[in-house]
Amino acid sequence: MLEQVLLDYIHTVQRLTVLQEEISEDLSSPIGTSQRQELDELMRRVPKIISSVPDVFSRRQSGDTLHAAALEQMVKELISLVEKIKPSTLVCIRLYLTPHPWDS
Repeated sequence: MLEQVLLDYIHTVQRLTVLQEEISEDLSSPIGTSQRQELDELMRRVPKIISSVPDVFSRRQSGDTLHAAALEQMVKELISLVEKIKPSTLVCIRLYLTPHPWDS
């Protein structure tokens, strides 16, 4: 489970980076159907990854401040990619990560 979170993170960052480059290279033509589907799927994964990454580091906690720094860097990288590609997704991420009164 924990390894899968890291693999999902790596795959998502790599694919979002490639898609962002492809989209920004050719702004005159619309995004292809397969690109749009992949982009939508990756964007749906981002909130789940962001909410799961802290578990990876909390279970491996050794009192090392590098864990907190790695967590912060990973979340910042995902949010930065989302912000560049599809800013409207940030609203969904914020809603997904915000605790609700009925969750208590």
